[in-house]
Amino acid sequence: MVFECSSENIGTTKGVNCCMNVSDTVTRDDFYKKGKELYGEDFKNWEFCCSFCGFKQSQSSIVTIMQDKGFHESMRYGQITLDNIQTLKPSIETECLSKDCNFVAYGLVPSTFGKYGGMIVDGKYVFKFAKEANI
Repeated sequence: MVFECSSENIGTTKGVNCCMNVSDTVTRDDFYKKGKELYGEDFKNWEFCCSFCGFKQSQSSIVTIMQDKGFHESMRYGQITLDNIQTLKPSIETECLSKDCNFVAYGLVPSTFGKYGGMIVDGKYVFKFAKEANI
């Protein structure tokens, strides 16, 4: 079934096939299976690509930057440090943590709308795995 592109369908799974740059609609189990296949068992190493700006991020890469520099500069959160990361609880698969972008998958415009696409996992918009992004 093809849905019409309309403002009421944008941001919903109802309009994803015509309104957005969606490459996959998958179950949570398939999402975890693919992540493990691409990056191994440890979720901290799973790298995601911001749909809007193309910034690649994983929990491990952000923590490494914080350990090296003392903080990670993020447009969305400002300076993320090892002390405040547990309070902020950024979502690596739905929030861009780059210094130049603050795009979020759950905002008014879902992550799948951006240049680099995204996935729908059990009805939730998430960034693509970096290894599968069109960069």
